[in-house]
Amino acid sequence: MLKLNIEDAKNTLIEKDFPMDVIFETTSTCNLKCIMCPQNQIRRIGKVMDIDLFKKGAKEIALESPETRIWFAQMGEALVEPDNLISMIRYAKALGHDNLHLNTNGGLLTTDISKQLVESGISNIYFGLDAFDTETYDKIRCEGDYTYTVNAINDFVKINKAAGTPVKVAVQFIVMDENIHQQDSFKEYWLGQGAIVKIRPRLGWGDAYDSDGLYLGENERDYPCPWLIRVMQIQVDGTIIQCGGDWDGQYPLANIKDRTIKSVWNCELKELRNCHWASDFSKKPCCDCKDWQTGRSYYYQK
Repeated sequence: MLKLNIEDAKNTLIEKDFPMDVIFETTSTCNLKCIMCPQNQIRRIGKVMDIDLFKKGAKEIALESPETRIWFAQMGEALVEPDNLISMIRYAKALGHDNLHLNTNGGLLTTDISKQLVESGISNIYFGLDAFDTETYDKIRCEGDYTYTVNAINDFVKINKAAGTPVKVAVQFIVMDENIHQQDSFKEYWLGQGAIVKIRPRLGWGDAYDSDGLYLGENERDYPCPWLIRVMQIQVDGTIIQCGGDWDGQYPLANIKDRTIKSVWNCELKELRNCHWASDFSKKPCCDCKDWQTGRSYYYQK
C-alpha cells in the first residue's frame, strides 16, 4: 500500500484570491475505458470545448494570475481532438503562459502529434500508463494498446530531446491492487528512459469508487480538501464545478460564458472553501468523498 503524502499536501493549503490551478476539459470523450475512471458513467453528451471559451479563460488568467498552472485534462482524452488542443496551447503560450500541463493516456500519440506538441509551448506532459506489461495494462486501461503506447511515449521523449525543448515528460503510475507488484520495475524502466516518474494513489472520484488506497478515517481529518483549496475545474461546455469529485457536473456553480474565473472563485467557491476551513465537510459531494486524503504525488527523477 502506498503511503499517503499528506504533509506535503497540507503545505500547499493557502487561501488565495485566484486558483493556483485551472483545469480545462478540452473534450469529454475518451478512447479508453479505464477501471479507475468514471468516464463510462458520464451522462453528459461528449463534446469538444469551443476554443473561444478557452481563450476567455486564458486571457483572464494571464491578466490576473500568470503564475497559475493551466491544465488540459479532466474526464476526456485531449488527443481525441489534437488540432483543437494544440491551438489552445499555442494561444496560451502566445499570451505568455509558461505553466501549461497536459494529461494524456498517450494511446493516440503519433510522430506528427508529438512534433507539434514539442513545438507548441506545452511545459509539462503526464502520460498515464499504470502498468509494466501488456497483461496488467489490459486489465487497467481497457481498449488500449500497451506496446504501441510505450513506443509512442519513448518516441516523444526522443523527439523532445532532439528538439532541445524544455518540455518535462512524466510517466504516471496510479497504485492499485492490479499493478502494485510492478511499481518498482515501472519506476526503474522509465527513469532509465529519461522520464520523470509520478506515483500516486488511486482516486475515488467522489463517490464513484471505493478506493482501498485511501485508508484514513474521518476522525483523522484535520484539514480542508486540497482539490477545493487549490483548483478550479471548467467542463467542456464552460460549466464551473467545485472539484473533480463532481465529474458528471451534478453540482454546477456557474459558467465561464457569462462569469469570470475570479468572481466564481471569490463567491460560490469561496463559500465552499470557508466550510472546509471551518471543518464542515457536510455538503455534497464532499460528504461522500475520500479524495481529500490522496496527498501529493511522489515524483522521481534521475
